[in-house]
Amino acid sequence: MSKEIPVLDYSLLSSNPAKFVQDLKQAASEWGFFFLKNHNIPQSEVDKNFALAEQFFHGPNPGDEFKINTDNIGYSGRWQEGYGQDDHISYNFGGRYRMPMNLPPILAADYDRIQEFKKGVWELALELLRGFAVALDLEPDHFAKWHDFNKDPGMNLRFMYYPENHTPDEGQTRIREHSDFGTITVLFQKDVGGLEVLSPSGAWVTAPVIPGAPLINIGDFLQIWSAGELKSTVHRLTFKNGSAERYSMPCFVGANDDALLAPIKEGKIKVTCPIDGMTAGEYYRRRVHFLHHGGDPKSTPFITREDKPWQPESTPAAIAAA
Repeated sequence: MSKEIPVLDYSLLSSNPAKFVQDLKQAASEWGFFFLKNHNIPQSEVDKNFALAEQFFHGPNPGDEFKINTDNIGYSGRWQEGYGQDDHISYNFGGRYRMPMNLPPILAADYDRIQEFKKGVWELALELLRGFAVALDLEPDHFAKWHDFNKDPGMNLRFMYYPENHTPDEGQTRIREHSDFGTITVLFQKDVGGLEVLSPSGAWVTAPVIPGAPLINIGDFLQIWSAGELKSTVHRLTFKNGSAERYSMPCFVGANDDALLAPIKEGKIKVTCPIDGMTAGEYYRRRVHFLHHGGDPKSTPFITREDKPWQPESTPAAIAAA
Protein backbone atom coordinates (compact mmCIF):
# COMPACT_ATOMS: atom_id res chain seq x y z
CA MET A 1 0.00 0.00 0.00
CA SER A 2 1.37 3.39 -1.01
CA LYS A 3 2.51 5.80 1.71
CA GLU A 4 1.67 8.76 -0.54
CA ILE A 5 -1.55 9.88 -2.17
CA PRO A 6 -1.72 8.06 -5.53
CA VAL A 7 -1.33 9.85 -8.87
CA LEU A 8 -3.55 8.48 -11.66
CA ASP A 9 -3.09 9.02 -15.39
CA TYR A 10 -6.39 9.91 -17.06
CA SER A 11 -4.97 9.18 -20.53
CA LEU A 12 -5.07 5.47 -19.63
CA LEU A 13 -8.86 5.63 -19.87
CA SER A 14 -8.37 5.66 -23.65
CA SER A 15 -5.15 3.70 -24.08
CA ASN A 16 -5.59 1.06 -21.37
CA PRO A 17 -9.04 1.33 -19.73
CA ALA A 18 -8.69 -1.88 -17.73
CA LYS A 19 -5.52 -0.54 -16.09
CA PHE A 20 -7.16 2.82 -15.38
CA VAL A 21 -10.19 1.20 -13.73
CA GLN A 22 -7.89 -1.00 -11.64
CA ASP A 23 -5.87 2.01 -10.48
CA LEU A 24 -9.03 4.00 -9.83
CA LYS A 25 -10.56 1.34 -7.60
CA GLN A 26 -7.33 0.78 -5.67
CA ALA A 27 -6.85 4.48 -4.99
CA ALA A 28 -10.47 4.98 -3.96
CA SER A 29 -10.64 1.91 -1.73
CA GLU A 30 -7.30 2.49 0.04
CA TRP A 31 -7.01 6.27 0.22
CA GLY A 32 -10.27 7.78 -1.00
CA PHE A 33 -8.03 10.45 -2.57
CA PHE A 34 -5.95 10.62 -5.74
CA PHE A 35 -4.35 13.16 -8.05
CA LEU A 36 -5.41 13.05 -11.71
CA LYS A 37 -2.95 14.06 -14.42
CA ASN A 38 -3.45 14.34 -18.20
CA HIS A 39 -7.15 15.20 -17.83
CA ASN A 40 -9.10 17.37 -20.27
CA ILE A 41 -9.75 20.49 -18.16
CA PRO A 42 -7.79 23.39 -19.74
CA GLN A 43 -5.25 24.84 -17.33
CA SER A 44 -5.91 28.25 -18.88
CA GLU A 45 -9.48 28.13 -17.55
CA VAL A 46 -8.28 27.10 -14.10
CA ASP A 47 -5.86 30.03 -14.12
CA LYS A 48 -8.61 32.46 -15.16
CA ASN A 49 -10.75 31.30 -12.25
CA PHE A 50 -7.95 31.80 -9.75
CA ALA A 51 -7.21 35.26 -11.16
CA LEU A 52 -10.89 36.14 -10.80
CA ALA A 53 -11.01 34.75 -7.26
CA GLU A 54 -7.98 36.79 -6.24
CA GLN A 55 -9.53 39.94 -7.68
CA PHE A 56 -12.84 39.23 -5.93
CA PHE A 57 -11.44 38.42 -2.49
CA HIS A 58 -9.12 41.43 -2.48
CA GLY A 59 -11.97 43.73 -3.49
CA PRO A 60 -14.68 45.26 -1.28
CA ASN A 61 -16.90 43.06 0.88
CA PRO A 62 -19.87 42.12 -1.33
CA GLY A 63 -22.32 42.84 1.50
CA ASP A 64 -25.34 41.07 2.95
CA GLU A 65 -27.13 41.06 -0.39
CA PHE A 66 -24.82 38.27 -1.54
CA LYS A 67 -24.28 36.34 1.70
CA ILE A 68 -24.68 32.59 1.62
CA ASN A 69 -28.28 31.35 1.69
CA THR A 70 -30.10 28.17 2.65
CA ASP A 71 -29.36 26.72 -0.80
CA ASN A 72 -25.63 27.02 -0.02
CA ILE A 73 -25.14 29.72 -2.66
CA GLY A 74 -23.32 32.97 -1.99
CA TYR A 75 -20.60 34.64 0.06
CA SER A 76 -19.35 33.30 3.39
CA GLY A 77 -17.02 35.55 5.39
CA ARG A 78 -14.18 34.83 7.74
CA TRP A 79 -14.97 32.75 10.86
CA GLN A 80 -18.47 31.87 9.63
CA GLU A 81 -17.96 28.10 9.34
CA GLY A 82 -16.61 25.40 11.63
CA TYR A 83 -18.59 26.89 14.53
CA GLY A 84 -16.69 30.15 14.17
CA GLN A 85 -13.25 28.50 14.17
CA ASP A 86 -12.51 28.11 10.44
CA ASP A 87 -10.33 30.88 9.01
CA HIS A 88 -11.32 31.19 5.38
CA ILE A 89 -13.56 33.18 3.04
CA SER A 90 -15.54 31.64 0.20
CA TYR A 91 -18.05 32.17 -2.57
CA ASN A 92 -20.32 29.29 -3.61
CA PHE A 93 -21.71 29.38 -7.13
CA GLY A 94 -24.09 26.57 -6.28
CA GLY A 95 -25.45 23.84 -8.47
CA ARG A 96 -28.78 25.35 -9.44
CA TYR A 97 -27.96 25.81 -13.10
CA ARG A 98 -31.40 27.04 -14.18
CA MET A 99 -31.99 29.38 -11.24
CA PRO A 100 -30.95 33.01 -11.83
CA MET A 101 -28.29 33.97 -9.33
CA ASN A 102 -27.79 37.45 -7.96
CA LEU A 103 -24.03 37.54 -8.41
CA PRO A 104 -21.66 40.30 -7.38
CA PRO A 105 -20.89 42.31 -10.55
CA ILE A 106 -17.27 41.15 -10.81
CA LEU A 107 -18.42 37.50 -10.87
CA ALA A 108 -21.51 38.10 -13.00
CA ALA A 109 -19.31 39.33 -15.84
CA ASP A 110 -17.72 35.87 -16.08
CA TYR A 111 -20.84 33.82 -15.37
CA ASP A 112 -21.16 32.14 -18.79
CA ARG A 113 -17.50 31.14 -18.86
CA ILE A 114 -17.71 29.76 -15.32
CA GLN A 115 -20.76 27.70 -16.27
CA GLU A 116 -18.83 26.15 -19.16
CA PHE A 117 -15.98 25.36 -16.80
CA LYS A 118 -18.42 23.69 -14.41
CA LYS A 119 -19.83 21.57 -17.24
CA GLY A 120 -16.33 20.40 -18.15
CA VAL A 121 -15.57 19.32 -14.58
CA TRP A 122 -18.99 17.66 -14.39
CA GLU A 123 -18.30 15.57 -17.50
CA LEU A 124 -14.93 14.55 -16.08
CA ALA A 125 -16.65 13.44 -12.87
CA LEU A 126 -19.19 11.39 -14.83
CA GLU A 127 -16.38 9.56 -16.61
CA LEU A 128 -14.87 8.72 -13.23
CA LEU A 129 -18.27 7.51 -12.00
CA ARG A 130 -18.48 5.20 -14.99
CA GLY A 131 -15.04 3.88 -14.09
CA PHE A 132 -16.13 3.21 -10.52
CA ALA A 133 -19.24 1.39 -11.75
CA VAL A 134 -17.17 -0.89 -13.99
CA ALA A 135 -14.74 -1.49 -11.11
CA LEU A 136 -17.67 -2.68 -8.98
CA ASP A 137 -19.04 -4.96 -11.74
CA LEU A 138 -22.01 -2.70 -12.43
CA GLU A 139 -23.41 -1.24 -15.63
CA PRO A 140 -21.20 1.71 -16.68
CA ASP A 141 -23.96 4.31 -16.12
CA HIS A 142 -25.12 2.89 -12.78
CA PHE A 143 -23.87 5.93 -10.82
CA ALA A 144 -23.80 8.46 -13.64
CA LYS A 145 -27.54 8.12 -14.26
CA TRP A 146 -28.21 9.61 -10.81
CA HIS A 147 -26.36 12.79 -11.77
CA ASP A 148 -28.00 15.39 -13.99
CA PHE A 149 -26.24 18.74 -14.36
CA ASN A 150 -29.60 20.50 -14.70
CA LYS A 151 -31.09 19.08 -11.50
CA ASP A 152 -30.50 20.10 -7.89
CA PRO A 153 -28.16 20.13 -6.13
CA GLY A 154 -25.82 19.60 -9.10
CA MET A 155 -22.27 20.88 -8.71
CA ASN A 156 -21.20 23.49 -6.20
CA LEU A 157 -18.16 25.37 -7.51
CA ARG A 158 -16.48 27.17 -4.64
CA PHE A 159 -13.85 29.91 -4.71
CA MET A 160 -11.91 29.75 -1.43
CA TYR A 161 -9.43 32.20 0.07
CA TYR A 162 -7.38 31.63 3.21
CA PRO A 163 -5.96 34.95 4.48
CA GLU A 164 -2.46 35.10 5.85
CA ASN A 165 -2.58 34.42 9.58
CA HIS A 166 0.67 34.05 11.53
CA THR A 167 -0.95 34.20 14.98
CA PRO A 168 -3.97 31.88 15.00
CA ASP A 169 -5.81 31.48 18.27
CA GLU A 170 -5.79 28.13 20.03
CA GLY A 171 -8.24 25.77 18.39
CA GLN A 172 -8.51 27.75 15.18
CA THR A 173 -8.22 25.90 11.88
CA ARG A 174 -8.45 26.75 8.24
CA ILE A 175 -10.95 23.93 7.78
CA ARG A 176 -11.91 21.47 10.51
CA GLU A 177 -11.65 17.76 9.84
CA HIS A 178 -14.59 16.48 7.84
CA SER A 179 -15.66 14.18 5.05
CA ASP A 180 -17.30 15.56 1.92
CA PHE A 181 -21.01 14.94 1.70
CA GLY A 182 -21.50 14.68 -2.05
CA THR A 183 -20.41 12.13 -4.64
CA ILE A 184 -16.98 13.32 -5.84
CA THR A 185 -14.92 16.43 -5.14
CA VAL A 186 -12.47 17.80 -7.71
CA LEU A 187 -10.06 20.20 -5.98
CA PHE A 188 -7.87 22.65 -7.89
CA GLN A 189 -5.07 24.22 -5.82
CA LYS A 190 -2.95 27.29 -6.52
CA ASP A 191 0.70 27.30 -5.44
CA VAL A 192 0.19 26.82 -1.69
CA GLY A 193 -0.99 23.44 -0.38
CA GLY A 194 -1.49 22.30 3.17
CA LEU A 195 -4.52 20.03 2.98
CA GLU A 196 -4.08 17.02 5.27
CA VAL A 197 -5.59 13.64 4.45
CA LEU A 198 -6.10 10.81 6.93
CA SER A 199 -3.99 8.01 5.48
CA PRO A 200 -4.87 4.29 5.48
CA SER A 201 -2.55 3.89 8.49
CA GLY A 202 -4.37 6.59 10.44
CA ALA A 203 -1.67 9.27 10.10
CA TRP A 204 -2.24 12.74 8.70
CA VAL A 205 -0.49 13.14 5.33
CA THR A 206 -0.04 16.54 3.69
CA ALA A 207 -1.23 16.66 0.08
CA PRO A 208 1.24 18.49 -2.18
CA VAL A 209 0.30 20.79 -5.03
CA ILE A 210 0.98 19.00 -8.33
CA PRO A 211 0.76 21.44 -11.26
CA GLY A 212 -1.95 20.41 -13.69
CA ALA A 213 -3.24 17.59 -11.48
CA PRO A 214 -6.35 18.27 -9.39
CA LEU A 215 -6.83 16.35 -6.16
CA ILE A 216 -9.95 14.20 -6.29
CA ASN A 217 -11.71 12.53 -3.38
CA ILE A 218 -14.65 10.26 -2.76
CA GLY A 219 -17.69 11.71 -1.00
CA ASP A 220 -20.17 10.12 1.38
CA PHE A 221 -22.63 9.22 -1.38
CA LEU A 222 -20.17 6.90 -3.13
CA GLN A 223 -19.15 5.34 0.16
CA ILE A 224 -22.77 4.50 0.92
CA TRP A 225 -23.61 3.23 -2.56
CA SER A 226 -20.49 1.05 -2.72
CA ALA A 227 -21.15 -0.45 0.72
CA GLY A 228 -17.84 0.94 1.90
CA GLU A 229 -15.64 -0.36 -0.90
CA LEU A 230 -14.97 3.23 -1.94
CA LYS A 231 -13.77 5.42 0.90
CA SER A 232 -14.98 8.88 1.93
CA THR A 233 -11.86 10.00 3.75
CA VAL A 234 -11.59 12.60 6.49
CA HIS A 235 -9.41 15.60 5.69
CA ARG A 236 -8.60 19.01 7.18
CA LEU A 237 -6.55 22.17 6.77
CA THR A 238 -4.66 23.44 9.80
CA PHE A 239 -2.00 26.07 10.41
CA LYS A 240 0.62 23.38 11.00
CA ASN A 241 1.68 23.45 7.35
CA GLY A 242 2.01 27.21 7.15
CA SER A 243 0.03 30.41 7.46
CA ALA A 244 0.60 32.06 4.07
CA GLU A 245 -2.41 33.13 2.06
CA ARG A 246 -3.89 30.31 0.00
CA TYR A 247 -6.41 29.88 -2.80
CA SER A 248 -8.27 26.73 -3.74
CA MET A 249 -11.23 25.83 -5.92
CA PRO A 250 -13.18 22.71 -4.92
CA CYS A 251 -15.90 21.44 -7.25
CA PHE A 252 -18.43 19.39 -5.30
CA VAL A 253 -20.34 17.00 -7.55
CA GLY A 254 -23.63 15.85 -6.04
CA ALA A 255 -26.38 13.43 -7.00
CA ASN A 256 -29.93 14.39 -7.92
CA ASP A 257 -32.11 15.32 -4.95
CA ASP A 258 -34.29 12.22 -5.36
CA ALA A 259 -31.42 9.71 -5.61
CA LEU A 260 -31.83 7.11 -2.88
CA LEU A 261 -28.89 6.59 -0.54
CA ALA A 262 -28.73 2.84 -0.10
CA PRO A 263 -25.88 0.34 -0.62
CA ILE A 264 -25.96 -1.29 -4.02
CA LYS A 265 -24.90 -4.64 -2.63
CA GLU A 266 -23.51 -6.28 0.47
CA GLY A 267 -20.03 -4.92 1.05
CA LYS A 268 -16.94 -6.00 2.91
CA ILE A 269 -17.22 -2.99 5.21
CA LYS A 270 -20.40 -2.04 7.01
CA VAL A 271 -21.58 1.48 6.27
CA THR A 272 -24.25 2.99 8.45
CA CYS A 273 -26.56 5.92 7.82
CA PRO A 274 -28.79 6.95 10.74
CA ILE A 275 -31.96 7.11 8.61
CA ASP A 276 -32.73 4.26 6.21
CA GLY A 277 -34.00 5.32 2.82
CA MET A 278 -32.69 8.88 3.01
CA THR A 279 -32.40 10.71 -0.29
CA ALA A 280 -29.30 12.53 -1.47
CA GLY A 281 -31.18 15.83 -1.23
CA GLU A 282 -32.16 15.32 2.39
CA TYR A 283 -28.66 14.27 3.38
CA TYR A 284 -27.17 17.25 1.54
CA ARG A 285 -29.49 19.76 3.23
CA ARG A 286 -28.82 18.38 6.70
CA ARG A 287 -25.08 18.48 6.23
CA VAL A 288 -25.22 22.03 4.85
CA HIS A 289 -27.25 23.12 7.89
CA PHE A 290 -24.70 21.53 10.23
CA LEU A 291 -21.87 23.23 8.35
CA HIS A 292 -23.29 26.71 8.79
CA HIS A 293 -25.32 26.43 12.01
CA GLY A 294 -23.83 23.56 14.00
CA GLY A 295 -25.94 21.40 16.29
CA ASP A 296 -25.76 17.92 17.70
CA PRO A 297 -23.89 15.54 15.36
CA LYS A 298 -25.87 12.64 16.81
CA SER A 299 -29.00 14.07 15.18
CA THR A 300 -27.24 14.79 11.91
CA PRO A 301 -26.56 12.04 9.36
CA PHE A 302 -22.87 11.27 9.23
CA ILE A 303 -21.59 8.18 7.52
CA THR A 304 -19.26 5.93 9.46
CA ARG A 305 -17.17 2.88 8.62
CA GLU A 306 -16.57 0.13 11.15
CA ASP A 307 -12.87 -0.03 10.30
CA LYS A 308 -12.34 3.77 10.47
CA PRO A 309 -15.02 5.25 12.72
CA TRP A 310 -15.27 9.01 12.69
CA GLN A 311 -17.72 11.44 14.19
CA PRO A 312 -17.36 15.23 14.30
CA GLU A 313 -16.90 16.95 17.60
CA SER A 314 -20.00 18.24 19.32
CA THR A 315 -20.57 21.86 18.48
CA PRO A 316 -20.88 24.59 21.11
CA ALA A 317 -24.65 24.62 20.51
CA ALA A 318 -24.88 20.90 21.21
CA ILE A 319 -22.75 21.17 24.33
CA ALA A 320 -24.85 24.04 25.66
CA ALA A 321 -28.02 22.04 25.12
CA ALA A 322 -26.70 18.95 26.91
